[in-house]
Amino acid sequence: MEAAKFSEILQKLESDKSSMQELNLALYLKANYSDATDSGRNIPPLKHNQIRSLFREIVLNNTTLKTLDLSGIRIDVTIMKELCVALKTTQIETLKLVNCKISTRSLRHLMHALPNVSTLKELYLAENQFVAKSVPYVMKYLACPECKLETLSLSDNGLCDQGIEQMFKSLEQIGARSSLKTLRIANTSFSERGFKSIMAYLKCNLPLEVINMYDVLIPGDDDALKEEFLDVFRDNFYAKRIEIDQINLNVDQQARLQQIKTSKEGVGHHLYVTDVDALLDWPSSCVGAPVKTSCLCTGRAASAA
Repeated sequence: MEAAKFSEILQKLESDKSSMQELNLALYLKANYSDATDSGRNIPPLKHNQIRSLFREIVLNNTTLKTLDLSGIRIDVTIMKELCVALKTTQIETLKLVNCKISTRSLRHLMHALPNVSTLKELYLAENQFVAKSVPYVMKYLACPECKLETLSLSDNGLCDQGIEQMFKSLEQIGARSSLKTLRIANTSFSERGFKSIMAYLKCNLPLEVINMYDVLIPGDDDALKEEFLDVFRDNFYAKRIEIDQINLNVDQQARLQQIKTSKEGVGHHLYVTDVDALLDWPSSCVGAPVKTSCLCTGRAASAA
């Protein structure tokens, strides 16, 4: 972005700083980048020095700001280090870094800094560049006593079987010490191995209340695996919402799921299955009842939000 235009926007941000509780940087730039000659064009990207200035002037020592959304802003290692310095001085409750092209190396710096942000409750990291080796950094943060995180989104990343297995084994080890209630891993490629690690976690009846697995292809030919999954959901008394699609249930399995669903709804527990071949007749009054649309709670929507 040209220097004069950025200076103008930064001045406006500084004037709004004292009363600003939420900042979505991309939307703020769009709303305030008023140049008739650029009408209809994309806003020029911020340069490294501009992002650093923004962190230092707007985020650093800002205890008013509660939600920081940098989604869509490319965050490399250098920028991440600057962000981490600023975050440590805030009382942020929600941090959204969706589609920021964050690498495992950058993630390591973020996870090292977050224990110093004890107010953080929600962390959205969907659509980045994480792989299986990224998972231990996240799990180390979740295990630390200072972590009070309740919602974590890692949807649309390349975690695969190994990453999913590491994640749920670590969650088992952390156990009831974890404050995490909602985990989103939508649009993640894993097979029976990863799915079984999730079921093993659910069998432990640990306090994870919502698991979002939309756009995850569950192995389609293993009836025994599906029966085991139904058993796990029936017996788990912590998971209040398991959101899943891409699972083909036969007629008997659908009937069994309907029975389990009815009994579980009585205590506020829901299993949302939205596969075209196994869509249940959900009561319209049920909050969050699924609909057959491609935008339903996928990594590009609810899993990132």
